[in-house]
Amino acid sequence: VLLANLMWGRVSEPVMDYEDIGSFDRLVVRLEDEYWKALEGALKDFNVQVLVKPSAEGDEAGRESMSHYLTKAFMVNYLVSRLTEEFKGEGAKEDEARRKALDCVRTEHQPGGANVRFDVYVNGDCGSMSGLVVEVETLYGTGTALHKVLDTVESRVKAGVSRLWVVVPSPQAVIYLPQLLRLERYARELFKGKEIRFYTLDVKGGAPVRLVEVARRLLDEWRKLKGEPAGGAEEGVTPAQ
Repeated sequence: VLLANLMWGRVSEPVMDYEDIGSFDRLVVRLEDEYWKALEGALKDFNVQVLVKPSAEGDEAGRESMSHYLTKAFMVNYLVSRLTEEFKGEGAKEDEARRKALDCVRTEHQPGGANVRFDVYVNGDCGSMSGLVVEVETLYGTGTALHKVLDTVESRVKAGVSRLWVVVPSPQAVIYLPQLLRLERYARELFKGKEIRFYTLDVKGGAPVRLVEVARRLLDEWRKLKGEPAGGAEEGVTPAQ
């Protein structure tokens, strides 16, 4: 049951009892429906719609998949909301903070002289998120997921990126979880001194969540089923830092 919740982005507040729903199959259908509605909800704000440009580089049959586009929108909405709160904490009024946050975030950004485009980029002088690059990896149309993600990390580091979040949509993140966790450790070791983190989505919490936290949740559930104590997973979802 927990695996189904995580596969459809329900990391915080997982639905573990489906008696009222009728069956496990109906629960999965509901979770999938809520997942897509949450991603689509990221585009409710007109300014975010304008900000999230379609990708020129397709991830599925030469075109950008809806999963890629909506995950990108989810991350833009998260970053704008987070920066808005940050600027309000510094004394800015609501409208001013929101406007400043929107100006901070770009999509399909191509830095001067580089032959890559960043899915999402946060400008310098934008609080705690300054200089952050976010790359969405759906793992569609790839021979090996591992090399596709590694190529993305290497190309961004070569383009001068020092802060990189790789965000994998929830279904693919769960399917490829062991490989992605090992790849994150490998990339962090290979590019020491760079901030490289792998995330998936917590649609209930409206924020990205580290893949390592998803793994902790699964491990704790497995230990609980075996009657063993939990292995030190943190209370609540580890927020994006």
